[in-house]
Amino acid sequence: MQYKFLSKYFAFTVMFASLLVFSQCYNQSNEATKESKNIVSIDNVRFLEGTWVDRKTFGFKSPPQHFVEVWKSYPDSMSGAAYMVIENDSSLMELISIVMINEKLTYIARPKNQSLVSFTLINDGKESFVFENKANDYPQKLTYKNISKDSLHITLDGISKGIPRTITFKYQKE
Repeated sequence: MQYKFLSKYFAFTVMFASLLVFSQCYNQSNEATKESKNIVSIDNVRFLEGTWVDRKTFGFKSPPQHFVEVWKSYPDSMSGAAYMVIENDSSLMELISIVMINEKLTYIARPKNQSLVSFTLINDGKESFVFENKANDYPQKLTYKNISKDSLHITLDGISKGIPRTITFKYQKE
């Protein structure tokens, strides 16, 4: 299924990613240095490229809702956008990027009408990537788990208004 409404956001997403890379303190290491330090690189998350759709998590609502993440790969980063779709109406939720900053894989989001927020990788990233920002309101942790080449789970964890909260989105690649 094609999401034609998403293509108009790609130009904005590309501009966002470029601005992000130039505005952040970006340290690029050569591949030999990365291997010798066993640093997780942007190559480890390239499996995200494409369109991912979760029709199950909130599919029970009336009208049904589903979520879409669209990722594009660049030589030095991944960039994309997350949308909520209700019937045929889509709403941009946030622009997202993954870049190397100070030799750390960093997930950066710009939620709609909010400031940038970054999360730093806290695990080795073999099959799941856990990004954390303890100072963020919610979530404080994001986990991207590569289930298979066509299946991805994204879990948001943290404290929201004093209450522990976890939600897992189950995406399929389209």
